[in-house]
Amino acid sequence: MAVNLIATTVGALNFLTAAYDWQQTHVTGVWHVHLFTNSHTVTDASTLASFTEAAWPGYSAATPTWTTPATVSGVPTSTSSTITFTQTSAWPSTNYGMYVTDSTNLKLLGAANFSTPVVLTNSQPSYALTVSITFKPEF
Repeated sequence: MAVNLIATTVGALNFLTAAYDWQQTHVTGVWHVHLFTNSHTVTDASTLASFTEAAWPGYSAATPTWTTPATVSGVPTSTSSTITFTQTSAWPSTNYGMYVTDSTNLKLLGAANFSTPVVLTNSQPSYALTVSITFKPEF
């Protein structure tokens, strides 16, 4: 018989803390943040193949620092430092969202669409964001 495990708030926090502790112990900057430039709507079925990573001049995936996981408003959360992406030429570019991978860039951890596409231009070449990874219990 198969049984589905539903994480409690404490269980979700423990899971996120274990993932954070592992990456702090074993790999520096294990979670990478990427921008994508194709008009893809993120769903739970999205895969790395769903995204076209930005490739404009000056772009590179970011390796932010992350806060120690904590429960915020009842939801286990870890938040990145502020990440600034800056395009250096060949404007404009349209960026539809971001995704997070492991250190190998081969495992998708999560993704999100921006509420409106971010268009970088020569008069506004930079975009700053923070990313929160949350584990929301189903209760």
